Amino acid sequence: MSTLDSIDIQIVRLLGQDARQDSETLAKQLNISSATVRRRLRKLFRDEFLHIVGVVDPTKFGFPVAVVIALDVAH
Repeated sequence: MSTLDSIDIQIVRLLGQDARQDSETLAKQLNISSATVRRRLRKLFRDEFLHIVGVVDPTKFGFPVAVVIALDVAH
């Protein structure tokens, strides 16, 4: 498994703030080329550092409260 360098971490942090940013927007913020961003994103997905997940708004289905719990469990 590969490790993340500082640029990878910055990409992940920026996507955490707004996951809809395209590679051009990320590139401008990081002062690198959009091709570099795209290459790094492919690697982050391939190495399973990033995943695409759809989140449903439970209130739209009549549920009054939504709770999201994230756990990291060691085996």
